[in-house]
Amino acid sequence: MGKHGAHARTESRGRIKALGFAFAIALCAVFITGLVTQSTEPTPSAKTHNAATPTSAAAATGPDTSHEARAGYNGADYQKLKDAVQQATPNEALRIDAAPILAIDDANEIRTFNITASKPMPMLSADAQQQIAQVVQAIEEDGESGFVFLDLQSGAGIAYQAGACPYIASASKAPLAFYVLQQNDAQGLELSKWELEELAAAIEQSDNDAFDSFGFGHMGGAYAEWLESYGVNYDAEYGLYLYASARSLAAIWNDAYWYLQSGTDNARWLADRFANTNRSFIRNGVADSGARVWNKGGWIASDDMASTTDAGIIECDGRAYLLAIVTGQPDSGEAQERVSRLARLLFAARDALA
Repeated sequence: MGKHGAHARTESRGRIKALGFAFAIALCAVFITGLVTQSTEPTPSAKTHNAATPTSAAAATGPDTSHEARAGYNGADYQKLKDAVQQATPNEALRIDAAPILAIDDANEIRTFNITASKPMPMLSADAQQQIAQVVQAIEEDGESGFVFLDLQSGAGIAYQAGACPYIASASKAPLAFYVLQQNDAQGLELSKWELEELAAAIEQSDNDAFDSFGFGHMGGAYAEWLESYGVNYDAEYGLYLYASARSLAAIWNDAYWYLQSGTDNARWLADRFANTNRSFIRNGVADSGARVWNKGGWIASDDMASTTDAGIIECDGRAYLLAIVTGQPDSGEAQERVSRLARLLFAARDALA
């Protein structure tokens, strides 16, 4: 198992070159073999997986069918996925497009917002504002930070430097997993058993070697364009790992929230992986509330890269929330505790967003 968090830049470059060279050789061999044998063996992506049946994602809510397909789905059959969502909870979540999330103010002060223009702006108590500010100040003694906390029922939220883009380390694994599986659903494809095992290890155990093995077969121009639709500027220099803002991660997890409830085998499988990550600063922060969390965090402390980051979905008492916290803090016990404390304080202020 590789070290948790992200690879150093040189390690990523080395793997990219080695794997790229090996992949090119493999492609040539497959092409030549195909010409000689005219083999009809299906590709790995078309094979049926036999992964164990996962637990379901958060209970689904009734979608607002007035919205059209979003650019973030990059050609996937969004209508098919949307139609599959079951109406199961009394509290309907808003069908939020990526655009208003990506337009959240990039102010360098803690602010509330509401992405639904017809609804009032939430108000934080002075005590909550002060406590959140103290944690942010402590974080920024060791690196930049930004966060977005959004109530999916009301459209109200709290944000700080929503556009700051530090390195997010292994939090990068969630976007690629979501991208590949929802695209496969749209195209009627499935991952092989081996690919599912690699992806499961990458998400649950944050295994970097497994992520490399899986990810380099799925990265490319289409993935870069998909990331760009969420405001993420992909840079191949860093391999599969990203620099991303809190609002970009919130927009990705917003679409992932609906996908995880779509009822497909891939969606249920992915929900189970996100629910069983072996490290979550968000889950630690909200543990006393009994909330359920789907997340993927990232952490690293090296000479040229630093991050203690987490993003995902929180569900509690029939309501769903998005939370993305990105920081440039070098990974440490103290840095992780600060992120957990910030998650706890933001979640404690949720009543102000209802």
